[in-house]
Amino acid sequence: MTISAEIFKSINVFMMGIVSKLRNNWKKSVFGVCLLSYGVKYAIDYLETQDLLQQYCEEARSYGRQPVPVAVSPKKVTVILNPAAKGRKAKDLFEKYCGPILYLAGFKVSIVQTEHVGQARSYMDIMENTDAIVVAGGDGTVGEVITGLLRRIDGDEVAKKLPIAVLPLGKHNDVATALFYPFRHNQVKMMAEAALTVVRGTTRMVDVMKVDVLEEPNEHGDITPNKPVYAIGSLQWGAFKDADSRTEKYWYLGPLKRYATYFWSSFKNLTWDCDALVKYTLPCSGCSRCRVKKLVIEEKKVEGPRRWWQAFVPRGPIAPPKTGEEDVDYSKILNPQCGEWHHLPLKTVEFSATSPLVRTNLVKEDYTIPALRLYTGPSTISILDFISEGFQRVWSEQRFVLDNKDIFAQSFELHPKEEKEDVERWYSIDNDNYEVKNIRVTLLPEKIRLYCYS
Repeated sequence: MTISAEIFKSINVFMMGIVSKLRNNWKKSVFGVCLLSYGVKYAIDYLETQDLLQQYCEEARSYGRQPVPVAVSPKKVTVILNPAAKGRKAKDLFEKYCGPILYLAGFKVSIVQTEHVGQARSYMDIMENTDAIVVAGGDGTVGEVITGLLRRIDGDEVAKKLPIAVLPLGKHNDVATALFYPFRHNQVKMMAEAALTVVRGTTRMVDVMKVDVLEEPNEHGDITPNKPVYAIGSLQWGAFKDADSRTEKYWYLGPLKRYATYFWSSFKNLTWDCDALVKYTLPCSGCSRCRVKKLVIEEKKVEGPRRWWQAFVPRGPIAPPKTGEEDVDYSKILNPQCGEWHHLPLKTVEFSATSPLVRTNLVKEDYTIPALRLYTGPSTISILDFISEGFQRVWSEQRFVLDNKDIFAQSFELHPKEEKEDVERWYSIDNDNYEVKNIRVTLLPEKIRLYCYS
């Protein structure tokens, strides 16, 4: 027998031995293959993430290396960080994916961590001496920051000048997803892009929803005023949102927890009946009833007595008149439907109101006037249809129920009927729960400035 034949025989015996061991220990073999596949995928994802972060950091570094005048101070950025967001992972995510980009850009970064609910709102009361605000958290933290900012006496003025960046570091990131929709399937890339928008300086004005509680007068006829809540995403009420809020109870199921919450919640006590009266006004682009033409009055300087020789000195050039929307005389535009309240009896399993920001990427609409989109679901739904609809929403993040009605409104009031049983009912305003009461929601066009993807 030749040497080559002996080598071939040895290899054949070795391979047959491996095949025999794999066949006799197939459970361990399958587990080993799965573990090896996971390790290879983890290594590939890790290398791709590091390469991606390096590209973002290089862009931020190129900005930080640009020369600036000596008298110009570095840009001041204040970060409102919620360390409890995303299962207490928000701080680590910020330091790993967002912080380096801000530091490499040469910004003077100040980090303020919240310790309890409502603290971000309190911080905005005293926020000053900063060029930008970075919200590191979820929709709840974003809502607190915007509410605190617009509740200030000078909130309207500050909100248009002070840009806000939203980093998707929470459990719910609907606002950040709307701002960085192209990167919604890559969490790391969306976080890095959100941080890099502060460096690029790309901003846009965003509409805001103002939510006021309509309190009933007490026995003395007095009404205690409540401070409004501001949101830029959506208001949701009904069974589907109740089920979604229970997702974390099934954390042990991992990626299947969102499916489990719709299955098991279908047998629970949800808000199956949203029984209320909805009053709404139709959107208006501007008319004599809702807008008043701004009169531009130039302040004349107070001058002392003119000297005789000043008559020979030419005066400064007269400023040309302003053009554009400011010159529109809304007193001549008539819209009989503006401000007229329409009534809609509501009896459904789901009700929601969405702002133009969150539905821009989800719904194609030919509506050019800023408006709220009111959605009413079916009046009743079977358990099987509820589970099926919930699963489809997990797959595509969109609604599929057919019995629905959409209404565009400038403002609306929601008057829920009182329940006979003492059952807790909640509105979800930007994924924060509020007790069900009589409320009025008004859309405020172009109220705040947010950093966004260009």
